[in-house]
Amino acid sequence: MKTITKGATINSEVLQEIGKVFGKVADKKGLRDNNLYLSEKEGKQSFYLSGSDISVERTIPLESGVPISTVVPTKEFRHKVGITPNNTEITLMEANSKLYFTWGKGAKLRVPHCNEQIPLLSIPEISDWIEWKPGTLHEVTREFMEFSCQESDERADREPVYTGVNFQRDSEFNETYIRATDKRKAASMSKEINWFNKTITISTTTLVAVAEIISAEKSIQVGINDEATLIVFKTSDTVVLSRVLDGQFNNAAIDKVFTLAPSMAETWYRVDLADIENACYRAIKLAPTSRLIKIFSDGSEVLYQAGQNVHLPKEGRDEEDLIEPIGGVVDSVKGVVKPIIVDAANLLAATKLFKMDSTPEITLLTALPNESRPGPGPVTVIDEDNQAAQALIGQIRH
Repeated sequence: MKTITKGATINSEVLQEIGKVFGKVADKKGLRDNNLYLSEKEGKQSFYLSGSDISVERTIPLESGVPISTVVPTKEFRHKVGITPNNTEITLMEANSKLYFTWGKGAKLRVPHCNEQIPLLSIPEISDWIEWKPGTLHEVTREFMEFSCQESDERADREPVYTGVNFQRDSEFNETYIRATDKRKAASMSKEINWFNKTITISTTTLVAVAEIISAEKSIQVGINDEATLIVFKTSDTVVLSRVLDGQFNNAAIDKVFTLAPSMAETWYRVDLADIENACYRAIKLAPTSRLIKIFSDGSEVLYQAGQNVHLPKEGRDEEDLIEPIGGVVDSVKGVVKPIIVDAANLLAATKLFKMDSTPEITLLTALPNESRPGPGPVTVIDEDNQAAQALIGQIRH
């Protein structure tokens, strides 16, 4: 006869959300094969996922019953809760050292159980706490996630610090400078958000994972330890503990490459932000393998070209390429207007640094010729009326 030792009743949609967000964190941080730990914490049910550089804990109240302590594979838990009926009370039961989901009139679903000791999330001694307003983490993540180096990239092995987003406080101006780069493109922005008096680089995948598990509607407590090697993101029901990235993030080297005014540029295009964003989307859809977009002028008109032949001269254009005017003006220091050819995905990432409701136009600036640099100079993207944000995008040879 099977004897039920404990049972915890939770609404299925709460469980499904747990499975979804922990599954996404596992995907982002390579923890698909790790276990999920269930335990009691202050009378609530705790769900805990642990990896070498990140640990996540979420606690939720129960509909009824008492919290259970067990260990299950994360991917199996994610799969099984995903097929439970919506808006139904699910009872998690331990019977004969096995875990079951039960509901309704006898429905029972077994979840594989692991014989492993349940670790406790140990938060280090925190030397300093700050608070971020709701949405701050999600906004920073959205703006910078595409500018850092991918962890799978060979450059990440040489300089892992560039797989993250760098935060640096300027107490004199009461601003926080945020930067990211993959050495082919870069972004820099000053924001009036709280930060510590220490320069810290956080893995982009960690920021993405935290944004997945913590709602944008919640304020977040952020803490660091004395050595600034660990960072904590905390809300009333969620704790994320992560290592910061080792290495020197060369902020000065990044900042000096930007071209910050038309007077410093070889050619500049001032274009409608909505138009250029839509042009990038079309370029990516039209030629997903090359993703190139060309910004150029024909007389006083500014146009873009998208397709497989944007790097060819005018006579080499293919009829299948898309050529369309966009709102904007163009000028050049030397009177010779040169086209800009960039990866449309990189330019699209740059547009996310600017808010369309407050920035109707952005300016694309090309660097002046440099003897040490073969080919066209990088493109700086700015808002001339508010230079809090800048993006840097390498050009394609043409």
